[in-house]
Amino acid sequence: MKKNQTTRILSLIGALGGAIAFFCLFAAAFTEEQISVRGNLFAIMFPSARSGYAIVVPLVIAMAVLCLAFVSSLVAAFLNEKAKRILSIVNAVLYVAVAVAFLFTTDFYLLANQGVVDIYLQQTGKTSIGAGPICVAVFSFLAAACSLAIPFLRLPDQNPSGKSIRKN
Repeated sequence: MKKNQTTRILSLIGALGGAIAFFCLFAAAFTEEQISVRGNLFAIMFPSARSGYAIVVPLVIAMAVLCLAFVSSLVAAFLNEKAKRILSIVNAVLYVAVAVAFLFTTDFYLLANQGVVDIYLQQTGKTSIGAGPICVAVFSFLAAACSLAIPFLRLPDQNPSGKSIRKN
């Protein structure tokens, strides 16, 4: 397979990882037994006005960065090799930033809602992340790995300068 085809496939796999990470935002934000705030990550990031909870701005920013990384992964699939290398490194950084941000979901939630968190959290201060942030982080790290593989990819029929060594 040609290098252009391989990098295109890797870029599209990275975009698929970003899309799956976005859909993982619908999974539970916290573990069920430890906190009375139930719901998915969207309900945590954008609570209803009647609930009294605040918008968790760092997670909203992370979601926007996830969407940006997804779109730029799709765009990178159809660029030339030099632009694809640069954009792939940028995508890897964006995906890693998203993954790290969603791993801090509980901290961001507690900081945003200091005055209105439930009694259990006020007494113990303990909670743990649920399936949503974990899956977002895992698929974002996977997308970052695919994006980071693109600039360093060397196929067997190429020497270090990038020129083909096959004889036709």
